[in-house]
Amino acid sequence: MNEGLRTCGKPSRGRYVRGCRCYMCRVANAEYSLEQSHRRDGGRRPRDTPMVSAWSTQQCRKHVRELLDHGWTKRGICAASGVGRKELRSLLEGHRNTPTSKDGSRRATQRMRRANHDALMALDGEPPKRGGDRVDSAPAVNAVRWLHAHGVGYARIAEASGISYSTVRKLALDPSPTCTQATVERLARVAVMLKMEAVR
Repeated sequence: MNEGLRTCGKPSRGRYVRGCRCYMCRVANAEYSLEQSHRRDGGRRPRDTPMVSAWSTQQCRKHVRELLDHGWTKRGICAASGVGRKELRSLLEGHRNTPTSKDGSRRATQRMRRANHDALMALDGEPPKRGGDRVDSAPAVNAVRWLHAHGVGYARIAEASGISYSTVRKLALDPSPTCTQATVERLARVAVMLKMEAVR
């Protein structure tokens, strides 16, 4: 099929396996074969190969499902790992081009990129807090009180951090036990700079 054509439009090793013999699909197959012949080392794949085995893919899928069971969201996993939503969906639900099983569901993906595998396996523990989540206000309260005690006014803290003046004043004078994660993060980002101003 397609003998004599330079390209079929979407050349790949997969299309070669399905019967396409255009020039670019033959090149893709040759490159794949060359890579396969050079990346085996005593029967074991070295760590620098671009893809991981079916077993490693299965372990990664299991790890991601455990993260989801412990409060992570798919969006949060993608944001924290840098893995795209399509790649994560393919890992969990099968690729859209993967043949379906007898019950109509997609078969699980057997291989995945090593970079995605390593990024997903590195995630652990509790999911990161979102900006609107309520957290312990003590770090924010202590930071605002220390800065004000050393001569940094509430208005300057509000201006540098992007937090409203009323919120900064409330943190110092009448704090509640919790505040938003975004407030804590904003204060943390400017705390060092403001402390340097206070020391001067």
